[in-house]
Amino acid sequence: MAKNSGRLPSELITAVPTPDAYQVEAQQPHGERFAANAKYAAENREFGGRISFIISDLDTVKLDTVTVKIFTTASGQIRTLKTVPVKGVNKVTWNLDRKSTSTATSDRGGRGEKRTGFYKPSGGDALPGAYKLVFDYKGESDSTMINVFMDPRITYNLADLKAREDFMKRLEALSSEVSGSTEKLDDAQKVIDKVLNLTKDVDTEEAKALSKAAQDIKKKLDTTREEFNGPTREGQVIVRNLYPTTMSMQSAPRRYVASSYSAPGETEERLFDHALESAKVAMAEVVKFMNGDWKAFEEQVKATPIDLFEEVKKD
Repeated sequence: MAKNSGRLPSELITAVPTPDAYQVEAQQPHGERFAANAKYAAENREFGGRISFIISDLDTVKLDTVTVKIFTTASGQIRTLKTVPVKGVNKVTWNLDRKSTSTATSDRGGRGEKRTGFYKPSGGDALPGAYKLVFDYKGESDSTMINVFMDPRITYNLADLKAREDFMKRLEALSSEVSGSTEKLDDAQKVIDKVLNLTKDVDTEEAKALSKAAQDIKKKLDTTREEFNGPTREGQVIVRNLYPTTMSMQSAPRRYVASSYSAPGETEERLFDHALESAKVAMAEVVKFMNGDWKAFEEQVKATPIDLFEEVKKD
């Protein structure tokens, strides 16, 4: 822009050369946990990859979404970022991570759907190396490169980092399987709620029988769900399960492998095996529930006529 007398480029979108990025390892300073009111502490430099681009769109009323695709030379696209730009210089931050291969929350509006719908669940740190950034806007594209480095204060082995990434992908695959089972229970719960809502004001023997069946199947569904989350415990404060659950067993190997730059070892593999066995038992219970009690309930719902219109009295 300086070379062009301050004028914007003629292209709709222009990629700006990107500075190097570092996988910085931050920790709490020694000697304190919470800062007092009188203590001064400056902000750290922003983490992540600082990606900039220029929008020269003459249509200032409505700007389209900018898509930033991140590629490696070896494994292809690993991340997609989206942002709604303004005219002129824009910046978006890449957290130096790859997208998750898990489908647990990608398409059902789960916890991963944040930041105005543009964010997808993370699959862990991107490996050190060179990445290509491709910017797409209204049919036009531009690209640049970004180099990602590990924290220079940390000693690491690239083979260990790749082994850790492969282990995380195995966990993501298991998470997808478990999610597929729990989503079946979620869908069944929606049907039960709908049946209870439709039958609550209908005063017929068929409707009462169906309502009773819905209440019974709900209890059985809750029991099946306990295979994943454990039994519900009541209390006035935060109440935790006393024993490991299928869901907590998936978290354990993830925490272990994420806390080290070394390749996963016997401990992580043993934790993964425990998570896998627990998941198999829980998912088998879902199959049993869906093919047994739930199938019978479905047939009863389809066979029960419900008239939502009360008879209109005539003078």
